[in-house]
Amino acid sequence: MEAYPGKESYVEPHIHQGSRAVLEFQRQFWGPPPIYKDVLKEYRTPEEYVGHWMNDLPSPALVIRKEILEANCKAWLVAVQENSASFRADLKVLKTTPITKMMLGGGKHKAVMVSSISEIYGIMPLLKEGLIDDVLWGVPFGGSPIAAFKRLAEQVKLTVVVDHEIHLETLNQIALESEANQMRRWPVLVRVDRGAPAIDRLNQLLEFLAENEGLELCGFYCEATELYGPLQPPDTPESLIKQQMESVMAAAQLVGDHTSLILSIEATTSDDLAYHLSRPLPSLWKLEYRSGSFAVNDLQRVSRSLATTDDIAMSVLAKECSTYGDRREVLIDAGAVALSRETSEKFPGFGTVADRQPWYVGRLTQEQGILVTDDNGPHSPFPPSAVSLLVQNAGVTAGAYDCYYVVGGRRDTVLEVWHRWSEW
Repeated sequence: MEAYPGKESYVEPHIHQGSRAVLEFQRQFWGPPPIYKDVLKEYRTPEEYVGHWMNDLPSPALVIRKEILEANCKAWLVAVQENSASFRADLKVLKTTPITKMMLGGGKHKAVMVSSISEIYGIMPLLKEGLIDDVLWGVPFGGSPIAAFKRLAEQVKLTVVVDHEIHLETLNQIALESEANQMRRWPVLVRVDRGAPAIDRLNQLLEFLAENEGLELCGFYCEATELYGPLQPPDTPESLIKQQMESVMAAAQLVGDHTSLILSIEATTSDDLAYHLSRPLPSLWKLEYRSGSFAVNDLQRVSRSLATTDDIAMSVLAKECSTYGDRREVLIDAGAVALSRETSEKFPGFGTVADRQPWYVGRLTQEQGILVTDDNGPHSPFPPSAVSLLVQNAGVTAGAYDCYYVVGGRRDTVLEVWHRWSEW
């Protein structure tokens, strides 16, 4: 069948690379969708916006301010070094190669945590470069990651978080069936509950580990999931890291201080990285701090006093569709898909307008949002036609975008385009 005219130059914007093969197959047989045939020349690839002013971008667009991102990562890595802390970068927030390199200090730190298949395949080039040599699968797994586990374990140390016998049975079987017996024992971290570990349950898992030769206990893992929702008194960010520490230590004591163990906990601010200095550990135990949200921050972290709005490196560019002066509202082209429905304690709505804090996204449909304000004074100006929205949850919001526009300079010029590992 004859290919359609201009096929070689036709590229739809914002199409993830993993989808291009499918699109090309469709075009070979059917050509481009009819609605696009007369407007192909109007499309630009994301890279064609490099050098343009940020407001020229198609909206909604996810924007990262490079200076703030670099400052956040630098401050974190300085704190890691000053406190002689062991650090593992959590990649689930932004899932992109340049930010991963930045969080790791360009290879100074080489341990990462992944939570999806896309992250495993996304870090493969970094493994080949020698920038990563230690990978933790940070959630109890179902069936889908098994094939990726096998491939990754052939190239790098892969440790898996477990909290059930079925995980241990599966990993033990993989280890015993490994070709050439390359993996004699599969390293695992046992997940423990924050605050009150179930000791009887832990003893059952430890007994299973001891009885199966394909498994190796490397330590214990705890997390502070409450940091992503409203804190319930008397919980505070400070108390959460203390409770994590107490939980992994209680679990480690079941094994004894004669065994080498990693105690992996979630850190939220650079202040947390000094916690191990006040709690001496047995010489064979190592405390490991995990974090990833420090790189860009968001309104939820600001609401918890973990950052300030000046530390937020990520925003969503949206543009005005219509203005309703009688009720002081503005319709914009960013809705629930572009922003998410995440909220926080101190910031109303689903995102605030940067530099015009009284204005926020008060209502959402799938593709549109309504900007509202609680300041109804007659001299309170409306937002400009293009607005930067500070989002409530960086990781959830970023999941809607295939690429990030990196801006900098006095005019917020687009400097680079970073593509996201968007497959699951």
